[in-house]
Amino acid sequence: MTTMASTVTRPRAAHGRSTGLAKSTLTVTRRALLRYVRMPQLIVLAAIQMSLFFLIYRYMFGGAIHVGGMAYVD
Repeated sequence: MTTMASTVTRPRAAHGRSTGLAKSTLTVTRRALLRYVRMPQLIVLAAIQMSLFFLIYRYMFGGAIHVGGMAYVD
C-alpha cells in the first residue's frame, strides 16, 4: 500500500492579506448588532434576565454574603 502526500493551502483574504483580529472582531460585532436589530425581542429578554439576576442576588443571596464591616447591598 502506498501513501500519498498532500499539501493544504491556507485560504487568504482579498488582496493577498490574511484577516486580522480587528477585522474579525468588527465582523462578529456587526453580525451580533444586526441580529438584535432584526429580532428586538432579544433585547427585551436580556433586560428581563438581568433584572431577575439583580433581584435574585439582592434578595435571595444578600443575607448569605458577609463583607467585612458593611452591608452587601452597599
